Amino acid sequence: MNVLRAGAVTLALATAATGSAAARDKDGTFAVKGVGNETCAALLQAFMEKKPGVDAYINWLEGFLTGLNDATPQTYDTAPWQSPVILFELTARYCDQNKEARLIQAAKAVEQVIRPFRLAQRSPVVEIKVGDRTMRHYQDTIRRAQEILIKSGLLTGKADGSWGPKTQQAFEVYQERSGLKKTGLPDQETLFKLFFEAHQAALAEEPRGQQAPARQPARQQQQGGARPPAAGSGGQGQAPASQPPLNLQVR
Repeated sequence: MNVLRAGAVTLALATAATGSAAARDKDGTFAVKGVGNETCAALLQAFMEKKPGVDAYINWLEGFLTGLNDATPQTYDTAPWQSPVILFELTARYCDQNKEARLIQAAKAVEQVIRPFRLAQRSPVVEIKVGDRTMRHYQDTIRRAQEILIKSGLLTGKADGSWGPKTQQAFEVYQERSGLKKTGLPDQETLFKLFFEAHQAALAEEPRGQQAPARQPARQQQQGGARPPAAGSGGQGQAPASQPPLNLQVR
């Protein structure tokens, strides 16, 4: 675990009720099934005691996000690059701050955090190879990462979502500059820091009272100082109406 390491950049994202209004009754409530009714304290205890039941929480969370993919307009994948590990860690961090909350509240808070980075439409999958390591991401995830790297001055050219040595080099420079492990890969920690810092920078640049809607992907990043390579190729109960904020820190 420990994909999200504490550090200087603080993310404090206020949360609100989510989901389609059509899925709720006239009072704005809906039934919660399964482990979604369990408390955060129970989840944390299961994790600390390494109980097999932790898998049930992860599976429920993935089912919750799948339901959002089906019910949310203009959404293909709510969590296009986030692995089950990072999703569970986000959930556990919320639960550590709100032990009496239920899993449904934690899931809604996590959805609020990752909402700006959702994939609106289906995208081809790109295979990424660096050395003997291979991973797969949506082409749109890589394209959006390239846009941030270009804006930060670490990459030049057009963001096309293809993977190649120039994009790999830009990732390496970003990782080195950010104090991350230099893998050259769009791994979970790198993407988390890259996208969330860019989102915070975009919000800071918006005029007060005119910030971009939360569901719009943010593609801005701080200006960097490295010389850029060229871009190119060769992610049972009634539901409460709201929940406390999820405060995150990334190094």
